[in-house]
Amino acid sequence: MRKRLLCIAALSAAFLLAGCNTGGAPADNGIDVEYEDVPTPASYAAISSDISYTTYYFDSENGSDQNDGLTENSPKQTVDAANRIIDGCTEEVPTQILFKAGSEYASTLKVISFAAKEESPLLIGVYGATEDEPYALFSAEQNCVEVSGSNVRISGLELACPTAFRGFYVYTTQSGATSNIVLSGNYVHDINFIWDDLSEGNRPEDVPYETVSANDVCPTERYIYQYSGIYFTASTGKFPGASWFENVWVEKNTIERVARAGIFINSDWVRRPGIDWGYNPYHDDETGWYPHKNFNILENDVSYAGGDSIVALGVNGGFIQGNVSYYAQFLGRSGYYSAGIWSHSSKNLVFQFNEAAYTYLPSGAGDGQGFDIDIGNSNILFQYNYSHHNEGGGILMCNHPTDQILYNEDGSFVQDEDGLPVSERLHSYWGNVTVRNNVFADNDNTVFHIQGKIADLSIENNTIVIPGENGEQGIVRSNSWGDNTVLGENWSFVNNIFYLRNKRTSRFDLDFCPTATIENNIFYNFEDTMLTEKVNNPVNCTTFDPGLSSVQALPGIENMANFVPGNEQCLTAGKLLEKMAKADYAGNAADGKNYAGAFCSVK
Repeated sequence: MRKRLLCIAALSAAFLLAGCNTGGAPADNGIDVEYEDVPTPASYAAISSDISYTTYYFDSENGSDQNDGLTENSPKQTVDAANRIIDGCTEEVPTQILFKAGSEYASTLKVISFAAKEESPLLIGVYGATEDEPYALFSAEQNCVEVSGSNVRISGLELACPTAFRGFYVYTTQSGATSNIVLSGNYVHDINFIWDDLSEGNRPEDVPYETVSANDVCPTERYIYQYSGIYFTASTGKFPGASWFENVWVEKNTIERVARAGIFINSDWVRRPGIDWGYNPYHDDETGWYPHKNFNILENDVSYAGGDSIVALGVNGGFIQGNVSYYAQFLGRSGYYSAGIWSHSSKNLVFQFNEAAYTYLPSGAGDGQGFDIDIGNSNILFQYNYSHHNEGGGILMCNHPTDQILYNEDGSFVQDEDGLPVSERLHSYWGNVTVRNNVFADNDNTVFHIQGKIADLSIENNTIVIPGENGEQGIVRSNSWGDNTVLGENWSFVNNIFYLRNKRTSRFDLDFCPTATIENNIFYNFEDTMLTEKVNNPVNCTTFDPGLSSVQALPGIENMANFVPGNEQCLTAGKLLEKMAKADYAGNAADGKNYAGAFCSVK
């Protein structure tokens, strides 16, 4: 994990050194090119050294609740005492709660009913951390830690209880925004995940996957999204009214062996075409919709999630960056659908520098891709990601309608002539999605599964390596979902390298969008009929060997660099586009380069 994060940090530094302004250059087709720098997530503010905190210390072994807790030599002992202090926190007295590293607590830490200012948030963490004992352990039944309130930062906690519902349970209790929450550097594991023997040789990674009884590890009645490692939900009812999270950072947490999801972001206030639950009287995205805002999921390492690693639902604005998903859908079962890292009914998101690999697709389960841009997503930038060895494919992009009661702007029902509510089957807009400068390698099934009413999709400057072990390992599959009367619109596949390791025919199915643009791609090692019979109207597509130094995907996002081509023709085989990344994944300047694939340099 540390090696991956250092790699991401170095790449980010390279981009920052390249400058912060977009540049323009005349393209060969007469269109000015806008070169875009890598966007960066907003940071939460540092706490001023001028702020004086009152710090309480806790030690489950050597403390006593009779102590004042104000020094390491006089710590308090129990979670009950910590909960009482938190309950009494006021904005006037900045407060910090520290638990001794290596100490253990079997009760729920309740970070609720407190008050704190944005500039002096409630701080919860550890003291006395060592390499061998970096965390304080909470192992309560149901929820290890509950959080409800604004202006809080929690770090250094270990949450583990195989029969618990959740590690972190973060929820709203008041209308409006619950804001400025940071969960950073925690270790969440063995939540809702019963694995009796974790000794060496008997851990999930040590046993044949086919021998695992998913229902024994997590019974189906508990295999629900509400039970997850880190679970956020805007859960207020019609009274007091709509709520959402705003300015949230879930970062640098390690999460393993949890069910159903590693990180799941939910809400009861984002009902919208494609989501058929929630209290909100949805009129349009500006009226009657209450998404989370500036939600950032950064540099988390998630492995052996029973279902999905990371899910962001109902988010408007934020980043999913630098995360690792390994072995998702480990407890998959018939009738359930999971993927590695994905968003649902969200807009204005950036996915970048993520790695999703080894997602399972057990018999009867669905999806199984590394990534998913799901129903009702729009204005999504998906770049510099690495998807490999996922049994369900590289990435799913899908949209589906739902029956919606129609509301006026004032929140009242639209009525028919009999005064009854009017309903209609509707899609949310799915579009303005750019998938660029990514590597998809050694995935099973098709790399791109595009399903339903999808519009304005650009797939450009990616490197795709297909094993070619069977005919199902193809490039793209497209089909309807819920409404076969509506075709996809405005899809483009431009400047990509498609590399087939074992020569054969391969799926390139764009039946659901027959007008898709296929330009300046490299198709290497496919049967001769690929461009004449499989691909619709290819323009300026070539078949030369791009000269990849490695065509075998290795774990670790730093190994994307193995897919830099060696053939200089790759630097002129592409075309300039209206918008392009200013630099490739490795930080090489891409200005003015007509390159194909994810990299604008050669080895």
